[in-house]
Amino acid sequence: MKANTPRFARAMTFLFPLLAIGLSIVALYFAAVRSEGSEIVITGGQNSEGAVIMLEQAELALERANDAVGSAELILSFLEGGSILAGVILVGAGILGVSSIQDLRHDTEAIKQEMTTRIQEETRELISRLERAERELLRREEQLAKLESQLEQSIASNQSRIDEQIQTASKMARRSFEALSQHVMAQRLARENNVEAAIKACRDSHDLDPDNVPNNYLLGTLLLRRGNLDESIEHLTEAFTRARVSGEDASVPAQAALGLALRYKGDQTTDPMERNRLYNQAEHYLLEATRSDPQLLTDDRESYFGVLGSLYRRQGRTLDAIQVYHRAAEMTPRRSYPQINLAMLYLNNHDPNQAEKYRQSAEAKARRRLEDTPEDYWAWHDVALSQLLGGNVDEAMRHFNEGIELSPDISSLESVLARLIYIKQIAPDLGGLDKAIQHFQESIRLKA
Repeated sequence: MKANTPRFARAMTFLFPLLAIGLSIVALYFAAVRSEGSEIVITGGQNSEGAVIMLEQAELALERANDAVGSAELILSFLEGGSILAGVILVGAGILGVSSIQDLRHDTEAIKQEMTTRIQEETRELISRLERAERELLRREEQLAKLESQLEQSIASNQSRIDEQIQTASKMARRSFEALSQHVMAQRLARENNVEAAIKACRDSHDLDPDNVPNNYLLGTLLLRRGNLDESIEHLTEAFTRARVSGEDASVPAQAALGLALRYKGDQTTDPMERNRLYNQAEHYLLEATRSDPQLLTDDRESYFGVLGSLYRRQGRTLDAIQVYHRAAEMTPRRSYPQINLAMLYLNNHDPNQAEKYRQSAEAKARRRLEDTPEDYWAWHDVALSQLLGGNVDEAMRHFNEGIELSPDISSLESVLARLIYIKQIAPDLGGLDKAIQHFQESIRLKA
């Protein structure tokens, strides 16, 4: 409303003069009209009646003139009043205009002050933001510089570590290759029955790669053949444990060989409680191994059911031994080992017919084996045991000597000696037993 007041004052300044001029023109118009109506018209002659009429017309015209003058004075009075009113209005409008201008100036100053204050506040806020942004930028630059430094250090450290790992891997690869070469040589020497050289090659391979499962297994079995039972058990345990953890197929053969080594260890133990503990451990490993792989064979190509039967025979568990030896015969139908043991077990079980049946079967299978592989010392020993059970002592001793000559280690001789001692227990009157036992004891002493 204050902003429109100056415009209203200016409009009234022009409007009232125009209104006064218009009213003056109207007043002049009415005065002219009345003056025209007041003209004196003289008609008639110079008589008194005419004079009277003329006097009446003159009075009428005078009245009209007075009316016109009154009207004009009224209009002029009105105009003067209007002029005064217009002046008052104009003065009021001016005063209002001046007041409005002052208000407007005051408002403008207030708005200007408000805008100035706002601009100053926004400027301060902007400066504050800029300062914060600069500080944040500096902080980020410091962080970036720190990260770059860390990255450079990390790259350098990783590169150094990678170089070390490459060198280590290269050394390990060379050691693994050398270990593998020694292991392959040990396998070849073992096939040639050169047990001592094979053990040395295995030891060299073990020094280069002590965690290798196949080499620990081979070294354990070679030491078992050599009679080093404690070291054999150590390497076979290592092979079995590592193979089982890694899920390798070698875990079952290592487990079975460990059972055989523990059984040998029990055979040599004089303490009955320790022997039973070792036999129980051996039975556990052998049962698990034969359950996992019923067709599993020893290094001598005999079924591990035969090893389990030998354990039961030593424990006096004749029926259990007979049962597992029959399983061994099923797994290795061409071998004589299960048959000769069944002959001894049936003899102990007071069944001479079955004993003779399996004795003859064992001798026949062993002789057929010797026709194909005359260097098979186990076949020579089985023929000798069959002849000894049949009463042919001299022929038995001759075949025993052949087997002893071909045997590469004392473990096989100890196994045959154990069976001779078992026969002595179940048939003490059988001729030639004492001679055969003494002969094997002497042969073992010489080979030890």
